[in-house]
Amino acid sequence: MCDGGYNHKQASSVYSLVNRLAASAALREQEGYTFDNVAEADVKGFGRRAATADEAKAWNRAHPGEAAKYCKEHPGQELQLVAHHRDWGITQRGTRKLFLVPLPHKVVKKGDAYPGESWEEVRPGVQRLRACAKGTVFCTDGAKAYAQGKTKKATKKMPKGIKHETVDHYNNQYVRFAKVHFNVAHAISKKRKIQVGTQKIESTWKRLMRPMPDNPGQELRARLHSAQFFFMAEEEDRMEALGRASREQRALGVPLKPLPLAWS
Repeated sequence: MCDGGYNHKQASSVYSLVNRLAASAALREQEGYTFDNVAEADVKGFGRRAATADEAKAWNRAHPGEAAKYCKEHPGQELQLVAHHRDWGITQRGTRKLFLVPLPHKVVKKGDAYPGESWEEVRPGVQRLRACAKGTVFCTDGAKAYAQGKTKKATKKMPKGIKHETVDHYNNQYVRFAKVHFNVAHAISKKRKIQVGTQKIESTWKRLMRPMPDNPGQELRARLHSAQFFFMAEEEDRMEALGRASREQRALGVPLKPLPLAWS
């Protein structure tokens, strides 16, 4: 028996229900977010698994001859492919706002370097910036996904009115300072010196990873958004936050349904 008189099956069921309730609340809450001042974005991997048969076929079509080459170089070994689960997240400095966008699963050879993101993958998240106040400063690392032509700048890819600043992690640049124009609703447009970096979003990733098990499995999305909910509601008592989420769910008049499986 588990503490509180529940057996393991009952406790697991209650834990799953709490995760789904908190996750649903986080998804509802993030839809209402807008950003201003300084926002940071980054991509984080939350796990990997063996590639499915369909994913392996798609990878082989995109990389003709790679499997045969591998088998020739490694006699008796079969090429193993893994699929990485990644999310693109954006947060605003000085707040607990966090918006998560799941990225397509990236399939690579087992043992290969962690896959970088592409512009096509991060575009849905970047489009979220259209709801931001003009003059918002958007900080990212120097990933190729944001590069624009030979100048390697992404300003042309950003929604109009968004100022994009980057730091070059590849060359060990994690913080720099820049003077930018702010034009938020409560302030007159003027040039201010800001710290450019991604420390806020990176610390947020660490906070989300704390309650995550090493192998979250099928309920990854529910666990991830549940951790997001408790991060955003950290200033509230956890039980009161869950009670608020439950009342909001009942007000919708719809039953709480399971979120899509992690790898679907």
